Amino acid sequence: MSDVIIPIFCTLLGVGIGAWLSNKQAIALLKRQRFLDACAEFKNAFVETIYLLNASSKQGVGVDDEILVYDIIKNRAVEHEKAMIRFRYHVTNRDAFDRAWEEYQGKRDTEATEYFLAYMERPGQIEDTALRQLAIDRIERLWDFANV
Repeated sequence: MSDVIIPIFCTLLGVGIGAWLSNKQAIALLKRQRFLDACAEFKNAFVETIYLLNASSKQGVGVDDEILVYDIIKNRAVEHEKAMIRFRYHVTNRDAFDRAWEEYQGKRDTEATEYFLAYMERPGQIEDTALRQLAIDRIERLWDFANV
């Protein structure tokens, strides 16, 4: 009788450990997939903005050169904010992400009109091309949190 019990016990123990490890691996894979999906959604929210910032700084690409950086950023603020809120849940270093976000858009507790003052063209102080590069650099800094 004991010759049968020990192999059965070992088999059940092995099956239990295998099931536990498989479950743990499946959960880790699911979390990873959710993170990758959130990264893609976050980056996609900024694609049009990056395109407009790049395209309108070059001649002859079919984008109105009169579009100001301030307008490009402000017109997509709601879309960017929604993407940030969804993505922030998945970020491990939220303090650094929040600092990068505040650098890009402004503090959340301020008036919306104050958000984008860094992107307003001020004649004699900062040129439009410098503002475009500033916005692109700040978006890329945010994208660093979504790099895999």
